[in-house]
Amino acid sequence: MTTTATHPHPTTAPAHDERRQIGRPRIPLWAALASGVVISVALGFALRALGRELADVPAALTPLQPAALLPATILPVLGCGFGFYMSFHAKPRPYSMRLFVGIGALTGLAGVAISTTKLPASAGGGSIITTIAVALAPTLLIIPALLTLVPRSKAQR
Repeated sequence: MTTTATHPHPTTAPAHDERRQIGRPRIPLWAALASGVVISVALGFALRALGRELADVPAALTPLQPAALLPATILPVLGCGFGFYMSFHAKPRPYSMRLFVGIGALTGLAGVAISTTKLPASAGGGSIITTIAVALAPTLLIIPALLTLVPRSKAQR
């Protein structure tokens, strides 16, 4: 037996939540960046462990040492966060989406270039692939995550 059959006006949820306006991000930018940094660092260390286990990457490999791995995983997230803020909040333009994605891609490629230049000449294929994966993962993680925060009206331009 349902209660709506005897109730003259069934109680239904409103078509939309009045508290949430269309186009407002679900979470604030600082929360997205903080979680992005944590996930990026964890992913970097997980990829390093995976490379050591499966590809026999040496433990003393310079780009995968914590002193190099932490900046390589944190800085792309913070840089993309700054680029996102400038592109969509501080100075929004009709081409903000292309600008943000383009600069984010260049940041990722610069990270790969910096990390691979730290590799020794005797580095094997597994070391190179692991280093590239660790350098690219933060950028590939944060750009799509930040794009979910773009209001629909700006994303459609």
